[in-house]
Amino acid sequence: MSETDYKIDPTAFGLFLVAIVSLPLAIMQLKDEGVPTREFFTLMGILILVVSYIAYRNGSNFGFIVFGLVGAAVTLTGLGMGEWECITFGIVFLMALIWSALIKTPETLTFICLTTALIFLTVGLSTVIGGDYWHWIIGIVSLANFLLTSIWPTPLRWTERSQLSERKPIIPAEDHYTPAGKQFDFSHAGSSCVNHMVF
Repeated sequence: MSETDYKIDPTAFGLFLVAIVSLPLAIMQLKDEGVPTREFFTLMGILILVVSYIAYRNGSNFGFIVFGLVGAAVTLTGLGMGEWECITFGIVFLMALIWSALIKTPETLTFICLTTALIFLTVGLSTVIGGDYWHWIIGIVSLANFLLTSIWPTPLRWTERSQLSERKPIIPAEDHYTPAGKQFDFSHAGSSCVNHMVF
């Protein structure tokens, strides 16, 4: 069976994009050097929105909504989103965390919802409350988000590869076998379902 028989699962790509956003933010905040450029946030946000669209095409509700929210939030950050918008996104990500727990997605994905929510909440609250300690909190949370999103896709890919390699070919029933010609007769055989990648 060829690779084209399977739908593209955008999960790993989306998580790596989130990791790319998180690490520069973590480093710059821990060094108290501000944040990455607006162009960086805007471009990465658009790419994450593309991942959301691919998840939508594959019928992944959780992937579509979460990556859509992340992509929108990152893009708007690049376009100059205000503190209350950040806080709102943080609250919505907490709601996504509850949903993730209820539908029993992998624990790592639930933790990613948590760390993403904390990033936007701390960024928003740092402006509303003020203080010179917020960059430490934002840096630590962003670093945790990077570690989760960069480590998680690797076992995800290997698990799928293992599952694909374990699939066995469909063997037709004995009554479709023609001993004289040593060939199978598939005239009465049914069609198999296409495998669905679940996010």
